Amino acid sequence: MKDILIKKFYESIPKILSLCDRNPFSKTFGCFDKNYWHFKTIDFPSSMYQECVLPLAQAYILKDKKNPYHKKKVIKKLCIGSINFSNSISKSNGSTDDYFPNEQAYGSSAFSLYADTETYLILGLKNRQMNKIFINRAMFLINNSESGNLSNHHALAILSIYNVYLITNDSYFLKIIKKKIKDLLKWQNEEGWFEEYGEFDLGYLTKTICFLSKYYLKSKDKIVKIPLIKSINFCLNFLHKDGSFGGEYSSRSSYHFHVSGFEICSKFINKSTLVTDHFIKSILRNKNSIYGDDRIFSHSVYDYFDSYRYFNKKRYKNKKTKPLNKYFPMSGIYIFKNNKYDFICNLKKGLVIKAYNKNKCVFSDTNPVLKFKNKILCSNRYDKNDQYSIDLKNKVFFTKKKFTKSLNTYNSPLKIIFFRLINLTISKFFPNFIRKLLQKIIIYSSDSNKILFFKEVKLNNSGFKIIYKISGNKKNLSKLNCLYLSTHLNPIYTAASYPYQETFINLEDKSNKKFLDQLRQKGEIKITKTINV
Repeated sequence: MKDILIKKFYESIPKILSLCDRNPFSKTFGCFDKNYWHFKTIDFPSSMYQECVLPLAQAYILKDKKNPYHKKKVIKKLCIGSINFSNSISKSNGSTDDYFPNEQAYGSSAFSLYADTETYLILGLKNRQMNKIFINRAMFLINNSESGNLSNHHALAILSIYNVYLITNDSYFLKIIKKKIKDLLKWQNEEGWFEEYGEFDLGYLTKTICFLSKYYLKSKDKIVKIPLIKSINFCLNFLHKDGSFGGEYSSRSSYHFHVSGFEICSKFINKSTLVTDHFIKSILRNKNSIYGDDRIFSHSVYDYFDSYRYFNKKRYKNKKTKPLNKYFPMSGIYIFKNNKYDFICNLKKGLVIKAYNKNKCVFSDTNPVLKFKNKILCSNRYDKNDQYSIDLKNKVFFTKKKFTKSLNTYNSPLKIIFFRLINLTISKFFPNFIRKLLQKIIIYSSDSNKILFFKEVKLNNSGFKIIYKISGNKKNLSKLNCLYLSTHLNPIYTAASYPYQETFINLEDKSNKKFLDQLRQKGEIKITKTINV
């Protein structure tokens, strides 16, 4: 069963090698940002691409008859070259850039440091100059933070700093880690999830579990054991009947599915193997999400390897799915399961819905979208002013909210020139200010208006009924161009948005001229849908 994991790992190595500058005479030898070193379409290298070094190192050490990369000298040379390149682009304060020059990004600094130090450790390297730069890069993670609580970044920072401790044997790093763990655990909600920009996201939670479990594996620090168990128990509620996982009901609409942490933790919570078994099932049934872009696909690649490496032979025997009718008020998530279908919605996100039977996702609803000449309004963003209620016994849900602007900004030559001037001046000295400003524009900005959205959902054992209502100023709505019932809309910027997932081609956004004309003429509409699963 676990062979599918290593098969997926091997399939990715040629792509990684094709991204790498393999010319030993090049000053960018070991760089994986091909847009920088080869295509010349960008003016700085992003350190996020440097994560690709870790799968190469894993391929180098894996003793397997099917592994053509085992102990190949050229692979080891590329790994060393990659570490040297990553160290060369780190700044004097130990930071690295991700999206723009002088960004000094906490996330990419943590991801690249982890990949480099883990590669260093598994290859058994000994190099004082590398050690010195690793220490400097770790100090950036120690002395700095980022705007917004991104638990997966901070869990990875802890793991990266611990790797530096293993390399240097300096107990100073252990003291720092204890404090950082205490801070991170404050971000865990009592329901089991860790905050991502203050809210719940299932995909990013699997990353946090992955990084914390690896820290536990290395350190045997029992303080993270109970939090890991809580997170795993929470995740077990989301194994969709068709084999898929995650989606738009999460705050950041992510489809991440990293399972190595569940295998590591299966030594003390064996039912976590159900998550990996579900993941393998999703691959075999083509229900898995695919992150095919060059920037972050390597996350999944090294997780394939670690899931294979730590695969527990003792599998938890799953009994028949128990009926579930449960509401998690802190996350806003409601889950209903019976032998016929699964239903998941997020009341804090405008009652976004996903429903599944044993074969597929049968319904995906990210609410109506209103398209005007110069703006697009959506109804599935978090808003503290939203009103929502739930009748758990009768399985009736209601939400009332205002439409908000869907955020989608684009660059232009003039914008790039202006932004680069800021990058080369203000960003160098005030990187957090620039980052906060960008987050406010593309993540937090709400720009609500007076168009109201109402939604009511009633469940039964064989399906559900949805009632949408939209009302607003007739004069303003007369200028409406299109009305869509969206299926997969993510209204904010998320780096991991829009991977490939089977539902994207099976469930399409739909427009309706009848309802559009009615909304234009009367300033209000009522739409009723009945879904029989």
